Amino acid sequence: MRSIKQESTMGTSVILSAVSHSQLLFRCDYLRSELESESGHAVYSRLKTGNEHSPIHPNFARAGFVSETLEDAIESLRLMGDFLTRNPTARIWAHPMGIFYRQTGLEPAGKTVALFAGQGGQYAGMGRSLRNLFPILQQGYDHMDTLLEEIGFAPISKILFPAPPLNKKEKILFDNTLKKTEYTQPAIGVFNTSLYRLLERLGFEADITAGLSCGELPALWAAGALSDEHYFDLVRSRGRAMSRFNRQSVEEEGMLAVTGDVDKITERVETVENVFVEAWSSINQVVLSGLKKPLQNLQYIFQDRGWSAYMLSVSGAFHSPFMENARRIFADHVRATPFNPPRIPVYSNVTGSPYPEYPQAVKEMLIDHIVRPVRFKEQIENIYRAGGTRFIEFGPKNAVAALVGAILGDKPHGAIALNSGNRRRSNVHECIQSCTLLFAGHPPIHCNSVNICQGGVGLKNLPRTLGNELQKVSILFHLNGHREPVEGQMIWRQGRFAGVQLFKKEHELSLLKRLGYDEGKNPKPVFVKDSFRELQEAVVDLIVSGLALKPLERLLDGTVASPAFSLPGTPVSSEITARSQ
Repeated sequence: MRSIKQESTMGTSVILSAVSHSQLLFRCDYLRSELESESGHAVYSRLKTGNEHSPIHPNFARAGFVSETLEDAIESLRLMGDFLTRNPTARIWAHPMGIFYRQTGLEPAGKTVALFAGQGGQYAGMGRSLRNLFPILQQGYDHMDTLLEEIGFAPISKILFPAPPLNKKEKILFDNTLKKTEYTQPAIGVFNTSLYRLLERLGFEADITAGLSCGELPALWAAGALSDEHYFDLVRSRGRAMSRFNRQSVEEEGMLAVTGDVDKITERVETVENVFVEAWSSINQVVLSGLKKPLQNLQYIFQDRGWSAYMLSVSGAFHSPFMENARRIFADHVRATPFNPPRIPVYSNVTGSPYPEYPQAVKEMLIDHIVRPVRFKEQIENIYRAGGTRFIEFGPKNAVAALVGAILGDKPHGAIALNSGNRRRSNVHECIQSCTLLFAGHPPIHCNSVNICQGGVGLKNLPRTLGNELQKVSILFHLNGHREPVEGQMIWRQGRFAGVQLFKKEHELSLLKRLGYDEGKNPKPVFVKDSFRELQEAVVDLIVSGLALKPLERLLDGTVASPAFSLPGTPVSSEITARSQ
């Protein structure tokens, strides 16, 4: 039986930096000794009240974490010191308990890119704690509620934040409703912009913006092409135009993500009626749109070849000719909406290049976006050529950041998601050990970060991409002087090797027991993270990467002004209410 620990929303961001790895280790050990001393509580109070972070020198080593208590800080420093000692040459690592390290910062001359997520990552409760902690953000949700109710739809707040408790039938009903395009796009549209407003107040400035599918609207908004009011109106209009109400074949439409040989996939699609390439997502992944029956046939064909192919949880064949009626409906709304020239480059899914400066040309490209395929791979490659190296994903989960990693591979860059969706984490600290992956016919691949948890073995600091034809893998763990060989099935996500699902459950238990884990006496905790805590950790990660940001908690103690939308209606009070649990 697993114990559940609900992490509270408020923590303290702790950032350490030093001229070298050895000096950083010294600072880590010294701070830990101070916190363990009789004056530890006073030292921790100073961390909480005065932990302002100046920009870190680009060549300095740096690390950071979020702690809620003195004991949390001591434990995080212990883990940090242990990992720094055992990995003196590591360039970058991230501990599964939320500790981030970089040998140096990202290239200072690189440009910062704001990426906005599209449909697919939405989940019930998305943004609840942020809305409760920053009531002024509720203005965005309230305004979207009003817009939806004006056309006879349920308010998005009711769909996202239903009153508990829910029985199983009610939960399924709300989840299915949220998957409908007319609700999905408004929900993501509000959440994306709420995250952006929060980071703006912490000092974030984007040099370039871009989005994936419906994320292109907030990308234009962030670049100043749309006012808050007109942005919210277009989000509602786009979702309704693409909804089931305006398409006769909606129940027969679907989308299929395929990871494999892109050229062979597209060649095969050209021979199938009513199926189209919806997106070139990465170097080895495409997304197909069309009717479900031929898509399912293709799914079996591609899986027989050993490729990953799975149907997406969407309610239509987006970015295909099936959206032509939606394009016509949306066109009327777009052409009637005032646009401004974008202040910074906004890269388009349609061309892979920046939007034009002229508002009328921006409108026509945005209209065609609904029926045109998404050239995301080309888009990211062009952004990188233009100097974009820091990619920050605004929106639910981390699909866009993962795609950036798959596209750019080992090229110097950073891609961080502000709401990773990693809501469950193992509490077995010692699972971070060195190991070697042994692939048949390939030289050993080394990895120095392991996280044994439910669903498999997560591995970090691996090559960005590996041959998709490799399925079976042997892992040799080095644990406390012991060598533990196990075998498993490789897991692929967004075209990247993501981990290993062990063939035998007893192998995982054997490894845990080696680490002193006793299932009977010490059930493995599962940490449930809310939007605020995930965002707080992501901001620490961004500070460690080199961005000159203030810690997120500065929005709560009044040091930094709360964010706000310029929307019609009565302004929402900026006073902080009780935090959501």
